[in-house]
Amino acid sequence: MLQIWPVRQMRPVVEKLAANHQLLAGQRLLDSLFPCVQGGTTAIPGAFACGKTVISQSLSKFLKRDTIVW
Repeated sequence: MLQIWPVRQMRPVVEKLAANHQLLAGQRLLDSLFPCVQGGTTAIPGAFACGKTVISQSLSKFLKRDTIVW
């Protein structure tokens, strides 16, 4: 099931969902300094051994979600 699309042409979308609900992670520092919306994409950049895995594991533990995609 391979689909080939041109690089600059967007896939057809009937309706785009509004991103108006804030994702509350339960970590005050993350919620205030790095706010994100539900359904959005976030990145956790950082150097070696600075706690990226700890942040991602604590987010996946305290968020009320059934599936977490790594």
